[in-house]
Amino acid sequence: MTVTALNELKAYFERNVLDGVLLQKPNDNNILDYTLVQPAVHMGWIPPNGVLSPENVVTIPCLVVGLDEKESSSDDTTLNLRITVAIYDAGLHKQSGEAMEYASNFEGYITLLNLMDKLEAQVLKDRVFAGKYELASPIKSKLYDEQPYPYWYGQLKFTVTREAYPVTRYEDYL
Repeated sequence: MTVTALNELKAYFERNVLDGVLLQKPNDNNILDYTLVQPAVHMGWIPPNGVLSPENVVTIPCLVVGLDEKESSSDDTTLNLRITVAIYDAGLHKQSGEAMEYASNFEGYITLLNLMDKLEAQVLKDRVFAGKYELASPIKSKLYDEQPYPYWYGQLKFTVTREAYPVTRYEDYL
């Protein structure tokens, strides 16, 4: 159930938040070379101030859909979600004749906030997503205290509820 829920939420974010969004992805760890790609969505958990290694199989830019805590009762199931947002933005790149000029800046901060705002706005707009997960708390947004430039990290935390696990009672029939 839990893995299925996270996969359903992952698909929701891919389809409803990231469709058409293009952000920078570094090429071969060269900060002057990047391509524009749609952010990936992964299922996992990155601890606060944890950092993804660009050499891992995790693609940045991305969202990481993770579970902080789950509570189940006969009435409903509550999932406390942490959506980690990771982007790459080394600075300003512009063509100057045949050469590419580069100047570091803090535009990654703005790009990160814009993506987090887009995610937050969609969740607040839909209130029920993937057909069964209902927003049950305010959305808390936070940037990581330390940013591993040229990567930028933030997170959104919120709670969703869904119907309870189906329970089958056989003792009356045995």
